[in-house]
Amino acid sequence: MDTLIFDTGPLSCFARADVLGVLKVVVGDRRAVVPEAVVTELERGVHLHSRLQTVLDADWIEHRAIATTAEAKAFARFAARLVSGDRNVGEAAVLALAQTVPARAVVDDRAACALARKARTLPAR
Repeated sequence: MDTLIFDTGPLSCFARADVLGVLKVVVGDRRAVVPEAVVTELERGVHLHSRLQTVLDADWIEHRAIATTAEAKAFARFAARLVSGDRNVGEAAVLALAQTVPARAVVDDRAACALARKARTLPAR
């Protein structure tokens, strides 16, 4: 697949370690995409970790809204399994886009990883 859909956690780790450029090398020629829900999570975290702004400013990371009916339906299915309050909204959006684009999900949450494998948006272990 030529597209990677990133969740907040992996991006945050690279940004906070000040090695986002390493991730860019790993992504290579593939598209790097973050759902708007992840953008919102990153924006909320900038006041705690200013390096998160580098993710938001990176011109090689595309911001993408859930725009189609298929994407919205997939989001609703994943959200029903993952979202608790305002937690895991980003993961649900990542899995929805990864399933419908299609693309590979890049997540670090155990429950999201299990759902991604089941939905075939992550490779098997």
